[in-house]
Amino acid sequence: MENKGKSVLIYDGVGNFCTSLIRWVMQTDKGREISMVPYQSWWAEQWLSDNGMVKEKCNMVIYLSHDRIYLRSSAILRLFRDLGGLWKITGILYLLPVRLRDAFYKIISGNRYLLFCRKNSCAIPGSGSGSCQHTESGSRISINHYTTH
Repeated sequence: MENKGKSVLIYDGVGNFCTSLIRWVMQTDKGREISMVPYQSWWAEQWLSDNGMVKEKCNMVIYLSHDRIYLRSSAILRLFRDLGGLWKITGILYLLPVRLRDAFYKIISGNRYLLFCRKNSCAIPGSGSGSCQHTESGSRISINHYTTH
């Protein structure tokens, strides 16, 4: 698989909160620079395995951008930065200690099903079927191309 310069957002495809985030990113990412891949896809499972992560223990958004891996709050802040425009302003939150940002992130992510409900299958952009068969939004993505940040 190749990485054609796109960033990759790995998300929980069965959570309403993440699904809403993905829909928003699709509307905001005018240049189509960000590929979105649910944890439930083959690609994400392979990438997680290759990077020593267990899918069942990954209670976070993972963002692969600029040859780096961003986790939790850093993933969201980098995503906003890459989307550009006024979203870059959120970069000021990088001034907060990672532990504080991630503590807030973990409260939201740990309660996302309670707060925003959960689906029986993942809603994947472009699939229309609601099943977990779509993996790469038509682009090729390198699994081993990124380094941890």
